[in-house]
Amino acid sequence: MAVGHSGTALGVLLDAADPAYPHRATAVAQECGDLAGSVAVYRTLNFPNAVNHAGRTVG
Repeated sequence: MAVGHSGTALGVLLDAADPAYPHRATAVAQECGDLAGSVAVYRTLNFPNAVNHAGRTVG
């Protein structure tokens, strides 16, 4: 997970290949909603055949 902000925007990056992704995405959206009152979820680029730091193919 990586978190960043710019002014009034907060961004959270999650690994969709993580088995806990569905739970984490839901939990993060709920927590951000508690902070801001509204949440927009965007899925960004996917890199087919990318390799993570553990050497596992992801994407």
